[in-house]
Amino acid sequence: METERGNPASARDSVEFVEALRALKERSGLTLRQLEERATANGDVLARSTVADLLRRPTLPRPELLAAYVRACGDEDRLPEWMGTYERLVREATDTAAPEVPPAAPRAGGRAKLAAAAATVLVVSAVVVLVLTLTGDPATPGAGSEPTPKPLPDILAMSSAGTWSRIRPARTPELCLTEGRDRSGRYTSAIAAQLPCAEPGGPRTFLQPVGDDLTQIKWEHPVDKGMGCLTIRTESPAKDMLEPEEDCRIHDEAQLFRIERFGDGYRVRRAHTDRCVGIHNDDTARGAEAVEQPCGDVAAQRFLVDLDV
Repeated sequence: METERGNPASARDSVEFVEALRALKERSGLTLRQLEERATANGDVLARSTVADLLRRPTLPRPELLAAYVRACGDEDRLPEWMGTYERLVREATDTAAPEVPPAAPRAGGRAKLAAAAATVLVVSAVVVLVLTLTGDPATPGAGSEPTPKPLPDILAMSSAGTWSRIRPARTPELCLTEGRDRSGRYTSAIAAQLPCAEPGGPRTFLQPVGDDLTQIKWEHPVDKGMGCLTIRTESPAKDMLEPEEDCRIHDEAQLFRIERFGDGYRVRRAHTDRCVGIHNDDTARGAEAVEQPCGDVAAQRFLVDLDV
């Protein structure tokens, strides 16, 4: 029944909760563009691509994203009901050791109980034991078939809980992989690009182990402290670029990378593929975009990885 389908309180899990969010959009009659515009008018940030991802995936959104979406849909009178259901589902997921809900701090002025729910998820995430080993290749990159990767020295080995880090293009070590924009202007959302490491306001980078020598590259938002995972885009206009997504999925190969020894640095290889992260058109300029490209003996694919920064 439509009233039940759009009733957040009736949601028994994240799948049904997202179904209620879809029903809310249908009732509003608004397009993705209109939702983005209304959110901006409300003082919120709600990109069209973010809303599309929110409605497509059966996982709980970040609390501040949920609040912005509900307000944009014109259902702010029921916002406490939406947030109460969200908190209940987070608790139930914690109690049953469900997959991690992306942690986030609530938007300024949010309810204290939402902050407590998010903190609970962070605690659960911290105690999950995952193993990541950075791999090394003593051979010259690109010379014949690749040897079996070897672990790095213990001094560089990451803890099972992950570590804060900094990823810098080896050719331009004063630059870091951080939040930038598509220089062509065809894609307006945040993407990974090389910019001065000392430039303020960028996200912090966290390498999160997910097993099988793989890692997720997470960005912590500098303001709300929410975490998102760098994800290789497969659709135009940003095809092959890396975009931070709020929904971190440990089985999505577009979010999984193997960091392996590459000459006097490292390269970032997409899981289970022969494609690596490099700098667009081998550019050394400030603002050049990071993109997925075929792995090779290419200087633009060599990075420096600084741990515990």
